[in-house]
Amino acid sequence: MDFNDYLSEQIYRGRKRAGYTQAHLSQKLGVSVRWYQRIEKGERLPGAVVLIKLMLLLDIDIEVFRDYFMHK
Repeated sequence: MDFNDYLSEQIYRGRKRAGYTQAHLSQKLGVSVRWYQRIEKGERLPGAVVLIKLMLLLDIDIEVFRDYFMHK
């Protein structure tokens, strides 16, 4: 699994866990629904600001990414 796939899976799971719809989360992030969908599908990587917002809104711990890179 490449990083885009791994990241999109973490974001999808976080969104479901938090109870957000794609539309609601995209609004909170300040991006279009289509742009958010591309992030969640692994077609686009979010920029640093959007990634930080996602991690905070979805309670994604930075250790999740550390684990990914340590097991590569």
